[in-house]
Amino acid sequence: MKRHRNLLLPICIVLLSPFLIQCERSKRNIHDSSNSSQNNPFNSELSEKADNPSKSDPAISGPTSGNVVASYFVEWGVYPRDYHANMVPADKLTHLLYGFIAICGPNDSLEKDYPNGHAILEEQCQDQEDFTVVIHDKFAALEKPYPGEIKGNFGQLKKLKESHPNLKVLPSIGGWTLSDPFFELAKDPMLRARFVKSSIDFLKQYQIFDGLDIDWEFPGGDGSNESLGSEDDRDAYTYLMKDLREALDKLSQETGRNYELTSAVGSAPKKIKSVNYKEAAQYIDYVFAMTYDFYGAWNNELGHHTGLNSVDQEIHEDFSSAAAINNLLEAGVPANKLVMGFTMYGRGWTGVSGYKDNNPFTGVGNGPHKGTWEEEDPITAGVLDYKDIETNYLGGSEGTGIDGYSYFYDEKAEAPYLWNMTTGGLISYENPRSIKAKAAFAKSKNLAGMFAWSLDGDTGILLDAAVNGIKN
Repeated sequence: MKRHRNLLLPICIVLLSPFLIQCERSKRNIHDSSNSSQNNPFNSELSEKADNPSKSDPAISGPTSGNVVASYFVEWGVYPRDYHANMVPADKLTHLLYGFIAICGPNDSLEKDYPNGHAILEEQCQDQEDFTVVIHDKFAALEKPYPGEIKGNFGQLKKLKESHPNLKVLPSIGGWTLSDPFFELAKDPMLRARFVKSSIDFLKQYQIFDGLDIDWEFPGGDGSNESLGSEDDRDAYTYLMKDLREALDKLSQETGRNYELTSAVGSAPKKIKSVNYKEAAQYIDYVFAMTYDFYGAWNNELGHHTGLNSVDQEIHEDFSSAAAINNLLEAGVPANKLVMGFTMYGRGWTGVSGYKDNNPFTGVGNGPHKGTWEEEDPITAGVLDYKDIETNYLGGSEGTGIDGYSYFYDEKAEAPYLWNMTTGGLISYENPRSIKAKAAFAKSKNLAGMFAWSLDGDTGILLDAAVNGIKN
């Protein structure tokens, strides 16, 4: 019997902090950038260099073709997280996914969770048609000053690509609080055409990008907006991917560049069944399976939030990374297009009780554990960056737990956790050992590789574990 809503609150889209944006926004005037590509600092010889890198260029040292190592970089990371594009370890990545690009139109999910962020998006969309793409925080993306003449994340990414031309950088459109427009536009040929055209125009304007990542959460429903989702989404998703693929191929003919189309997808059985992957996968270069957030503090049922294997299907059902990958393969996603997710954060509960045999996962929680950023963003209660876990709960990368927390590793699930028996604090997270196990599984299935959410939460050792696991 299903007792929780799997993937109810995925991390890769809940961390949009519009009141952080609002704070920074009050310090400057936001102005719309020109839609013209003329005199655009992001249009340069970069596109030619990106598709024709010198094989002797010492900057090209990332994973080889077929060994995808990708990660998300978040637009709002430049605020209290203090993580900037010039900090990205590009030599270790094949792909960098920029989260998130918004879509003008109905965005009730954003308004509900982040009213300030919704007000900012409304301002950015004043001169835009509904169902066209737009930068959400233009200060972070285009205006934030850096040394020299570099401005914004896009300026930093341009410089990053100049030194790492093999790195593929994709704008991720949508996310947890920004997916509402997909449900309407994907079903309507006219609106879909408008969205596709605006996405192509975006790539023409900002030539630092090498394609598009679509993060529709989720076809069929069970996303942030409970009123959205229907069986019609199954075909609509395929139509959207087909139209985007055709438009990207046409753009490739015009520019001589290769543009990738990727999609971040849900991993619960219901979400997998809501997409016709046998048909849609032919249009997609990579499918990024969000094999995480299987459990979290949105309710008090306990489990490994990103475990490789299920521990007890009678208690916890078969929500696991391995099960999700197997289900996606069975649904028709080719192995060489499937990328397995891992996390640079954990999820936790407090007041765990009613457990048996000193196993906290047999008990129930009593609310979310203190999160790393919940003071700035209350919705992130129960979410802890790995670097926070390592420093304040584990006691170093080789630690065994501090301040009442003890380290454990579930060998069946291939998942670490920290447990404080006194307070009932429980943290489910990812470490190098669990990532190594996932990499071995990915290789055994001949998958395309692995990807992470998100770089600002890592000390560096988690990404290193993925790179070493995939390459070796």
